[in-house]
Amino acid sequence: MKKPGNCAHKPAVLILVCLIVVSSLTGLATPFRVSAETVNVDEILSSLQYPLKKGSMGQAVSALQKALSLLGFNVGPVDGIFGIKTHAAVISFQESQGLWPDGVVGPKTREALRVALNKFLLGGDRPQLGEERYVVKPGDTLYSIARATGTTVGAILALNPGISSTIYPGMRLVLKAPSRSHVWVYAPKYKPDDRVSFQDVSANIDKIDVVIDYGFSVSEDGSIVGSGDPELRNLASSKGKAIFAMISNTRNGKFDQSLARTVLKQGLTASKNFVTGISRLLEQGYTGINIDFENIPGDLRQEFTTFIRNVSSLLGSRATLSVAVPAKTRDNPASSWSGGFDYKALSNWVDFMVIMAYDEHYSRSRPGPVASLEWVTEVSDFAKTQIPPSKIVLGIAGYGYEWPKDGGSGRSYPAHVMEKDALSQGIAVVRDQGKVPHYELTRDGCVYVRYYEDGASIREKVGLALKNGFYGVSLWRAGYETPDTWDAIAPR
Repeated sequence: MKKPGNCAHKPAVLILVCLIVVSSLTGLATPFRVSAETVNVDEILSSLQYPLKKGSMGQAVSALQKALSLLGFNVGPVDGIFGIKTHAAVISFQESQGLWPDGVVGPKTREALRVALNKFLLGGDRPQLGEERYVVKPGDTLYSIARATGTTVGAILALNPGISSTIYPGMRLVLKAPSRSHVWVYAPKYKPDDRVSFQDVSANIDKIDVVIDYGFSVSEDGSIVGSGDPELRNLASSKGKAIFAMISNTRNGKFDQSLARTVLKQGLTASKNFVTGISRLLEQGYTGINIDFENIPGDLRQEFTTFIRNVSSLLGSRATLSVAVPAKTRDNPASSWSGGFDYKALSNWVDFMVIMAYDEHYSRSRPGPVASLEWVTEVSDFAKTQIPPSKIVLGIAGYGYEWPKDGGSGRSYPAHVMEKDALSQGIAVVRDQGKVPHYELTRDGCVYVRYYEDGASIREKVGLALKNGFYGVSLWRAGYETPDTWDAIAPR
């Protein structure tokens, strides 16, 4: 999430269950039972796009019968016919969920089936992000999506500015605006004994919606390498929080442009290998993906968009898909750092975009705020012209930089270290108009300038995200922030 050289800067899943359909001596199919065939819960649920009722027939009815049978409701034979037994099973299921028992499978019953299936097959509810998303499938139209999900075409267009009536498989649509702000936290583990992020996440888990495990990278053929942090994954799952795997193009500790180029130039082949790797991560318990490819130059702009589009189409609704992108106040395709990120095009193919709204000033720049409120406002204003606001997660810094006052490269520090140093040495902290704290410090005869973020400055940026209707904020990184940061970013 940080530039090279700086300091550390459900959705449904594929479920393996057993199925067997055995013919009886009379040649009739027996009721659906658990056996040894692979079943995709997404495929079952995606078949239920349209309301089903008594007299309906076809594949969608078969999927409904399979789902109800797995949940212990007797539908009789899995024959694709919505008959008396299936009707009775639907009514029984609706009654068990506190729904109106009309025997019709509409949006509310379908959602109840999704929750019940995930709970049954995984031994608990899969953590969801709350706001509804929809991944376009072949044959979908805006009208069919609106009908199947209980909304209107007008509402879909309003929430997804920039799309037209022509939609394509793999597009990810917002169906409902966020009802509150959400908090995402990046939790890297750089060494086996590095527990800084884990301890911080553990202490503040009640204020977090999404935990992002910074533990994976892409290899040259598009496959995913890394083991992540099982302890962090188990913590998030046990607390009912979404856990995302972050996948980067890092090599030897840096965001490697040549690695990204090799991957992106392979086209669909690399995308397929990438999604195969995602499937393995989902089996480990991750519920979403955060793609953090950085240092993507402008000449790879189309290739990067195509890669994300392919990944979304191949992945479908099995996982939440998000991408981290550098902050910018305007689009400059020629930029060697941000030119490869076409905000508008990328937003069609992801559920969320994390705007890394920090490093306005960095180690090799002149001294200044990591993220001044004026600059973050400009970043936000541009982003919302390119991306549906309810897809935007505004990146927040939990660190700062120190530069020699007489010139030279700076270095980053955890924000809490900078705050503690000022307090322990009795140094007066000054704030700019956006409440960003800064001060000067003398060490070994040299004067240094320090800028960082704390609860007061972060609260201003959270207010900006709320004002713009963004989905929420993300913190880079857990364990570096000042203690008052958590009250500033807490969901509201």
